[in-house]
Amino acid sequence: MKIALLPATELTTLLKTGETPNRAALLYILPFLEGQSEQLIRNVRAEVRLLRINDFLLPLVLGNENRQHNNSYVCSPMAHYVHYAKIELDVEMPDKKWLKRLAIPIFNALGALGQWCQFEQVLYVNNWLVSTNLYPSLSVAELEAIKHFLLQTFPDRTLVFRSVNTQLNKSVFDTLQKTGFKPVMSRQVYITDPKSWNFRRNSNYKKDIKLWQRQPHYEWEALSEKPNREESERILALYSQLYIKKYSPFNPDLSLAYFYHTLESGFLTYHVLRNRQENGRTDAVVGYYSREGVMTTPFAGYDLDLPLETGLYRLLTLKITEESEKQGLILNRSSGAARYKRLRGAEPVMEYNMVYNAHLPLRRRLIWRLFRFISDYIAIPLMRRMGL
Repeated sequence: MKIALLPATELTTLLKTGETPNRAALLYILPFLEGQSEQLIRNVRAEVRLLRINDFLLPLVLGNENRQHNNSYVCSPMAHYVHYAKIELDVEMPDKKWLKRLAIPIFNALGALGQWCQFEQVLYVNNWLVSTNLYPSLSVAELEAIKHFLLQTFPDRTLVFRSVNTQLNKSVFDTLQKTGFKPVMSRQVYITDPKSWNFRRNSNYKKDIKLWQRQPHYEWEALSEKPNREESERILALYSQLYIKKYSPFNPDLSLAYFYHTLESGFLTYHVLRNRQENGRTDAVVGYYSREGVMTTPFAGYDLDLPLETGLYRLLTLKITEESEKQGLILNRSSGAARYKRLRGAEPVMEYNMVYNAHLPLRRRLIWRLFRFISDYIAIPLMRRMGL
């Protein structure tokens, strides 16, 4: 079995030969390997490496203990489990003020404990620095080899596989558990299978179609080439307005360079919603990628200043659903807007960080044990009770 770390120079050579699979994804990850993470995603301050295992190339992301307070949750367990979680209480449960009064001091204490436990000393496996990572078909032998190699190469790190859920990644989930990885809840995501008739029968889905039919001045356009500067800035502003300003500064803070790079590399496929009544102004955007029959959308946005009755979010999610149907891909809708997604027939599925740290001292293992207890006995039951 071939397994090794692949330097950026070797990846460049591979890409020049044109013989590597998943070319768009590797073109995408190359500048991150070359140390340009912060230029592309302003709040990703972490080292990125590349692991080669047989025919698969998987990005590795090393947590940065010195930048934990202003890093995105895609590269920081502290941002994920402490900083983002505090903000999410307001976003998902604004009317539960009693819960916030109870939870904030607990999160602050967990943050202090996390610093003592060196929570940020992690190595993420298959982390593409997007909200939802999609997995290749890794065998049992390959997953075991990855674990063994990484323990030898990075002996001071907690190993973490991000974005593993029990529906789409069951074989990965089961194999990692058998080799000693422990599941720690990450979030709840929502899945739509285009082969299922459940969402097609859904009354809200049908209402969204009728809404689209009543919007003759809107049209979707696939971006095939780089837009001009003004249009590009508008597209990025729609993303930032939604994910950074409305939801959380711990979401990936994407730059214009990131938008250009993902478009030109082909890593993301972009569609923009143009308003013909306003000289073709872009009022919504979505960028998606797919792997192994699954599609997800790490880039999306719409104009929050337009009237709610315009229904831009409904039009956006309808477009995503139609694209997954057209391509026969299962749609991982990621997290957030729980009630909205449930009402349109999406199936809730728990997503986990799969964690291995049995090789580390008790002090380093303590914080992960605590978060596993919180997720199993408090967070998951509470989410299910509240229908999130």
